[in-house]
Amino acid sequence: MKLAVISFTSQGILLGEKIKQILIHEEVVCFTKCQGVLPVGQKEPPIYVEDALGEWTGQVFSAMDGLVFVGAAGIAVRAIAPYVKDKLQDPAVVVCDEKEQFVIPILSGHYGGANELAVRIATGLGAAAVLTTATDVNHKWAVDVFAAKNQLSIGNREGIAKVSAKLLAGDYITFYSAKEVRGSFPPQVTGISDLSDLSDSAAPSGQAVDVWVSTQVPRGKNVLLQLCPRAVWIGMGCKKGKTFEEVEAFFLQTVRNAYIHRTAIAGIASIGEKREEEAFVRLAEKYELEFRTFSAEQLNELPGTFSGSEFVKRQMGVDNVCERAAVLAAGAGAELVEKKQARDGMTIAIAEADWSVTMDEA
Repeated sequence: MKLAVISFTSQGILLGEKIKQILIHEEVVCFTKCQGVLPVGQKEPPIYVEDALGEWTGQVFSAMDGLVFVGAAGIAVRAIAPYVKDKLQDPAVVVCDEKEQFVIPILSGHYGGANELAVRIATGLGAAAVLTTATDVNHKWAVDVFAAKNQLSIGNREGIAKVSAKLLAGDYITFYSAKEVRGSFPPQVTGISDLSDLSDSAAPSGQAVDVWVSTQVPRGKNVLLQLCPRAVWIGMGCKKGKTFEEVEAFFLQTVRNAYIHRTAIAGIASIGEKREEEAFVRLAEKYELEFRTFSAEQLNELPGTFSGSEFVKRQMGVDNVCERAAVLAAGAGAELVEKKQARDGMTIAIAEADWSVTMDEA
């Protein structure tokens, strides 16, 4: 995590340095609004903040994964208030009093990791972590913490509250993952491995699947919350000069027909000659996807069976661009889930990276 620690007194400066040492494996930058001589024992001077606190907060709010305020909670609340947007996007914000008694997460406790950050700091200081989120105080499994730790995107955010509400009410929830689940399922969570015999009324919670972890949207199943690993790579090729509109339409139709959830797509891939193809560049920018390209040599070296074409090999130096690029981008253990499709001088294929999820053991 990239973290900013801000202090306001000489004692706060010392505590900021102590927090940095506790979080030694993170990228921590210490700031201060305190002027004057460094306190005795301070190893490294923090960065002095000349701007108003609100302006500084605006600068670091989107640049950092977390902010730690050493001081009063009210100061932190006023500083971050203009910049708070969304619990799935906001950074973790934690407050620590300068007497090292309490560490309080005040923003993005679960998905942003503020609760866990507060516990780590409190443990290192010998302080009390003050957690107020309902699942934590009731010792229930938090599905958004699980999603964050496994780097899963939220397919439908309203499902988080619904799943949490069931757990808090004492109900069981069902959990399905398309790939391996490591660790033990927590209390009230029932793992489902075979969907073939499951009807919409079979689950204890009244849902076929309460939590669905997959790159694909569920078909014919009643799902409360979808979580998506960013594991899908779209391999593409095209004749020079194809319009963005043509390429986008082909891309969207292929993804839709394969039932791939949009948030599961990590990027698009092609051959090096296409690294500046305007349609591909614009597609990656519009949908905030990584765009990777590979040389013909790299694509040729990839083992496996692909839909080869002698014409393509003569033109590009490799028998297939889209399938090979998708699988190579997805990495070791990747699976080609959609073979090459061609339309109007464009080709496309879909590969899925090898992935798994880990449960915290109960």
